[in-house]
Amino acid sequence: ALSLALQTPHQVAFVQAKSYTHTGRSGEPVKLNWTTPLDQLHGRQILLVEDIVDSGHTLQALLQALHAEPDMHHWKTITLL
Repeated sequence: ALSLALQTPHQVAFVQAKSYTHTGRSGEPVKLNWTTPLDQLHGRQILLVEDIVDSGHTLQALLQALHAEPDMHHWKTITLL
């Protein structure tokens, strides 16, 4: 529904973020699996949609990944409630 509401041309890409790998506890390193290589997103405006924010570790890892890439400065984050 969110994609249909956007009035501008856009592309949808997904990232799987996994932080509860072995122990089932928060605090482990977050593993990110992007469906679109990050270099294909350079220079684009990105809307990062987070479904659940609990500890904030996953969102922090996503933002660090975006900051580490060249020309990835045009992004916003939203959280679904």
